[in-house]
Amino acid sequence: MSMHIDIAEKEPKMNMVMHNKIQDLDIISTMPDGVISHIMNFLITKQAVQTCVLSKRWKDLWKSLPTLKISREHFGSAELFKKFVSKVLQNRQESSLHSVVVEHQGYIPSNILSKMINIALSKKVEKFIVGTYLRDQKSNMLPFHSLFFLRSLKCLDLTFETNGLTKVKLPETIYLPELVECHLRDVAITSSGGNDCVKPFIESKKLITLVMDQCQLIGDAKMVFISGDNLASVTIRFRKFDGNFFKFQISAPNLKVFNFVGYLASKNNQIFEHNLEYIEEASITTYCDLYPPKVLDILKNWFKMISNVRSLILSSMVLQVYLKLEYTSLQINHINVS
Repeated sequence: MSMHIDIAEKEPKMNMVMHNKIQDLDIISTMPDGVISHIMNFLITKQAVQTCVLSKRWKDLWKSLPTLKISREHFGSAELFKKFVSKVLQNRQESSLHSVVVEHQGYIPSNILSKMINIALSKKVEKFIVGTYLRDQKSNMLPFHSLFFLRSLKCLDLTFETNGLTKVKLPETIYLPELVECHLRDVAITSSGGNDCVKPFIESKKLITLVMDQCQLIGDAKMVFISGDNLASVTIRFRKFDGNFFKFQISAPNLKVFNFVGYLASKNNQIFEHNLEYIEEASITTYCDLYPPKVLDILKNWFKMISNVRSLILSSMVLQVYLKLEYTSLQINHINVS
């Protein structure tokens, strides 16, 4: 009995000693570099660089991370942001790079943009996301051309704020065979040779999600052809038309989600040529003070084309038109008003 009590009394002391030893042990420092790099890859690049003060062994690990992610919101000034981006690009080691994500509401100098694109090209990245402001300088547009021929690219997101004059020009056809997701804002689609129709995504047969936001069409063409057996979601947003009207022809048998935001006028009364009978989710927002008869016909046509939609989001103005129409074959499970 006394032996049992003696052991019971010693156990808490032994557990306390073991607990203190575990606390003294720096588990993270014992991890191999590969594991540390994997953990650091979940951090934004600024945080990854800051880890170098924690251990001499870690000081260069950030230089070979497969993800480069930098946002202006993590810096006190635009100047600090630009200096950091420039130094990071300059000091990266020769290693694989999977994705480049850089977001800045201000202006990124063209030489830094060129470095970002060159490193993406040399490392054959799969994801390239850049959001920035473009000045009215040709030097801002030149670096992007080669990006549209990066065959390894799976995700492309170019979100620009411009003065309305500066545009990154998309070639008539982009050669991105692995592209799955594409988001373009304030990008100009170019056409040449007197073609009436351009097919910028004809080589991107794996494309699933496409967003075209405030894009323009430059040249003789009046139609943008969008096709793909895998295309499941299309979003198109227009600013108020400035007289340069063009329309879209969509050939996507598996298209399930369709979103439109923009200005309708009688001149663009055939903005879409597509049978949308397989659409499951749709969202329609239009801007117009008064709906002339031809615009009413456009909306009436769209309602007919999406007659099998399951979920529909309408702007309040479009909903008023929908309720006024005498004829509709819509069988909708759920309607939201935005």
